[in-house]
Amino acid sequence: MAQRTDMDKKILKTSLHAFAAKGYDGTSMRDIASSVGIQQSSIYNHFKNKEDILLKLFKKYGPVTIATRLRQEKLIRDMKDGRDFLEKVIEEYYRLSLDKDERDFFRILIREHTREPVRSILRRRFLKDLRYFFNRAFNKMKDFGDIKDIETEILTEEFLGYLIFNEFEHILRNYSLEESEKLKRKTEQHLDFFWNAIKKTGN
Repeated sequence: MAQRTDMDKKILKTSLHAFAAKGYDGTSMRDIASSVGIQQSSIYNHFKNKEDILLKLFKKYGPVTIATRLRQEKLIRDMKDGRDFLEKVIEEYYRLSLDKDERDFFRILIREHTREPVRSILRRRFLKDLRYFFNRAFNKMKDFGDIKDIETEILTEEFLGYLIFNEFEHILRNYSLEESEKLKRKTEQHLDFFWNAIKKTGN
């Protein structure tokens, strides 16, 4: 059973990188089996077909995608002030953006965004759930008296818009570690700009 589990993980990780590099349609079961080092027929002992692999990828990596990891309830529960909360979000976002598996999973989301179940996951996790999380966070900042009385949905979209654009740029240009550090500094500068625009005078 342990060997079966290990092989399942190996197939999934190989498929993750292959789908990210060549796309779902551009990757065959033969390609995956060859990269893993098994016969094509043997792969069907682990997964029914390529769609089954894609679904298992979303089950395995979906809960640790950037969007989901940023939606940690602990961040809201432990919030002391709005600026501190946003800084922690940026730190988590940057840490995740350097992880190869995280980046490749996001590449699949980009490449396959019109395909189900990718489309549904994007709508649910990257739109509905993520907006709900940040709407709650900004409402709590208003309760603290940290920020101006700006429409919550606008605050959420303005803050997330820059992060999502950054992630697209990071992935599409395949930034090196040095370039990623520059991107981090730009993100921190954006946070300064954003916070100065929304904070109440004196905060």
